[in-house]
Amino acid sequence: MHAMPPQLLARIAGPFWCLALFLCVLLSISLSGSVTSAWAASPWQHVLTLEPAVKEGSHLMALVVDERSERYYLVDSNQGRLLSFSREGEFLQEYSAGNDLEKPHDMVRLGAGQLLIVERGRNCLTRIDLVKKDIKRFTLSFQGQEIFCDRLEINNDQVYVLDRATGSIFILDQQMQVLRQFSPPPGSQGLNDFKIYGDQLWSLATGDKWLYGFTAQGILFKRIDLKGVDLDFPVSLAIDEQGYFFILDRHQGKVSVLDDKGQWLYSFLGKGYDLQSLSYPHEIRFDPWQRLCIIDQGNTRVQIFSQRGK
Repeated sequence: MHAMPPQLLARIAGPFWCLALFLCVLLSISLSGSVTSAWAASPWQHVLTLEPAVKEGSHLMALVVDERSERYYLVDSNQGRLLSFSREGEFLQEYSAGNDLEKPHDMVRLGAGQLLIVERGRNCLTRIDLVKKDIKRFTLSFQGQEIFCDRLEINNDQVYVLDRATGSIFILDQQMQVLRQFSPPPGSQGLNDFKIYGDQLWSLATGDKWLYGFTAQGILFKRIDLKGVDLDFPVSLAIDEQGYFFILDRHQGKVSVLDDKGQWLYSFLGKGYDLQSLSYPHEIRFDPWQRLCIIDQGNTRVQIFSQRGK
């Protein structure tokens, strides 16, 4: 039998090598996981970054958006200050209450020129009247036990505060007295973040990897198991107008999106330092214009995304 000439062998083998290479690429893409393919299909694009002029020594903990004034407020814990930005991202001013804020952690606006701030350094809620230049501090307790204030939300003029010691959420009246309690289910490691959606309260349990839905009366009515979603350390949640859940993973630096039934749809972003990446993010929320805002702690900034085509 005669050996095949090298030129003919190359002509025959060439197409087979190309086909083999193509199949290897397809296999690599299919094995790379949902994050890569999901990011390619993500409907979100970066539109804005909020960041301190000098990042060194700053530690961003919370973002508050005032729809009426169209302003963003950043809580900088290490520097004991609040930073305000316009809707377009222009830095406006800095406020520190005369350098009298000890480790501010979160904030809500009460209206009529009043702010309510969590001061972790004092473990209190601090009400500041910017017009009267008056400051009043409240130490919270429930059934004889001190409440260790963490995250804040406000809805229909009622303040909601998360107790990081018990993992419970409390509704407060205007005198900062407890009106109602939202308790984590028995056996839970506690609630770590929450958002108000209509007449419901949805909470995230990081250690359990569960979402819990409560009625306005504090009754647990729904549970969504997140263990089937690729999450390492879910730290914060947001809910859009359709009732879809956006879960922020601190360790992976990504966002996973679930529909209103809790079914995973896609994930986007990832760990890193460019505009499409996050480094140890801390909080996620929607602003009044349905832009997605993420506190990117490792990069000392807030990344804001809008839906493509909107």
